[in-house]
Amino acid sequence: MSLAEGALRKIERAESEYKARHGKYASLRELSDAGLLGGDLAKGLGDGYRFEIRLGNSSYQAHASPDKSVDPNLPAYLLDETGVLHVSEFGASEATLDDPIPSEK
Repeated sequence: MSLAEGALRKIERAESEYKARHGKYASLRELSDAGLLGGDLAKGLGDGYRFEIRLGNSSYQAHASPDKSVDPNLPAYLLDETGVLHVSEFGASEATLDDPIPSEK
């Protein structure tokens, strides 16, 4: 598991806890304010990636977009409220729901 995948799984656990407490999904700031995320991840940064949560009415998408100044060949990741992870081709700036789901190793 890559560091970006691990960070997205932390966001997933925080979102699950936040939803159980408040009945809705949350932004990075709300997760941080609730004490569910900390450090650089709460700021949307880490391990050569920028993290962002996009909220829907009853859904979210957590994006890990590579910082091209760190490494232009990193893949991008997307995790949604179903727990499904999508990984872009190397060098893409953002993953989408159309990107493949990695096989378990």
